[in-house]
Amino acid sequence: MKFFIFSVALSLAAADDCKLSLFDECHYGTPFTSVHADNIGICEETCNIYAGIGSCDFYTYTSESAVDENCDIYTSTESQTDFQAGCNIVGKPIAGNDTCVSYEETCTVTPPCTFCTACGAGSCAGYMESNCQIKGGLLETLPVNNINTCNQLCNANGQSEFFVINREKNECECYDSTAIQNCKMAIVRQGTDINTCV
Repeated sequence: MKFFIFSVALSLAAADDCKLSLFDECHYGTPFTSVHADNIGICEETCNIYAGIGSCDFYTYTSESAVDENCDIYTSTESQTDFQAGCNIVGKPIAGNDTCVSYEETCTVTPPCTFCTACGAGSCAGYMESNCQIKGGLLETLPVNNINTCNQLCNANGQSEFFVINREKNECECYDSTAIQNCKMAIVRQGTDINTCV
């Protein structure tokens, strides 16, 4: 069994392919400001106030008690798709070989896929949990850094339920299962209603 720290993106798209997608080692930049918030709702309100003066595009909330200024407010010209594309580690449940996944609001079917899922749509497309512990049995590691190719190769072994890709290491890992536990951080795009996601 292996344990990892990941970011988990929860997206309410039309299919389950988007649920429990992982994004880690992402580029946050420098926060515009950092404050203490007793809960994620207060952090959300803080971001909304700063958004009124153009100073909050997304925020992170950390639930670890050791972190005093646990609400970081960020400004960014990056779209959610670009932010996720900049993450080194991506993981998700295995989709069928004919299904390709896009993290944008729309997607186009391109061979070898005959179906595509747009994970950027839905009320929780702007919500990600991070610093989660993932427990799963590693079945194999392959030299691949493309998300859809990794999905297809892991699916081909007939036992994989989840894959994790590390772009910098050019590694695709196939797992027999996944269990997400103890998430310590939420990454939220301004305007996302957290009450529908947490």
